[in-house]
Amino acid sequence: MKELTVDGRRWTVNGATSWLPSAVHTSTINRISCTHYFQNPPFFADGLDHPECVAVHPDGTVWAGGEAGQIYRISADGKKVEEVANTGGFILGLAFSPGAKWLAICDLGKKCVWRLDLQTMKLERFADGAEGHKFNIPNYAVFDKQGNLYVSESGAFRQITGKVLKFSPNGSGTIWHDGGFNFANGMALCPEGSTFTSPFPSCPGWNG
Repeated sequence: MKELTVDGRRWTVNGATSWLPSAVHTSTINRISCTHYFQNPPFFADGLDHPECVAVHPDGTVWAGGEAGQIYRISADGKKVEEVANTGGFILGLAFSPGAKWLAICDLGKKCVWRLDLQTMKLERFADGAEGHKFNIPNYAVFDKQGNLYVSESGAFRQITGKVLKFSPNGSGTIWHDGGFNFANGMALCPEGSTFTSPFPSCPGWNG
C-alpha cells in the first residue's frame, strides 16, 4: 500500500518527493495522511456498472448511468439502487432540466442524447446532433435557466475536433461553439448564466 502525504505543495509517495501542481495548492494545506483513505475508501452506493457521471435530483436521489445503457436511481441514503431505464448504449453525462421534469442522457453507444420523462419514465431520443453534425461522443450536458441544453461533443481521441452544441427545449439545435477542442468533456454554467466554464483545452475565441 502506498503512503501519500502532503505538506504545502510537496507530496511524497513511499519516500519519493515531488511537487503539487499550482492549481491544487492552497495555503490551507498543511499535512494530510491519505493512507487510511486508500485502505478504507468511502463509498455512497455500490453495484453500479461503470457510472461516468452522477446527477442529484431535488428530492435527494442520485442518478447515474452504466456502460450497458443503464439509468440508475439511488436513494438519498445510498442504500437502494434501482435500474429505472435502459438505452442499450453506454451512458456518459446526465443532467436534470430546470424543475427536474426530465433527465438529459448522453449516450456514447447510441451517439445521441436521450430525454427521460420523470413522470412517465418514457425514454425518447432527443437529439442526434445539430446543423449537419452528427454526434460522435456526446459527453456531458448542462442546462441554463431557460431550459436550453448544452452538450459537449468530444469529437475523437487524439483529434482536436470537439465542439459544444446547444438545444432548445423542443430539441432544435445549433453548434454553439465549433471548437476545436481537445476532447471536450465536463462543463459548468454559473447560476446567473453569464459564465460558462470547462476543463478542456481552449481555442482562440473561447471565453469559458
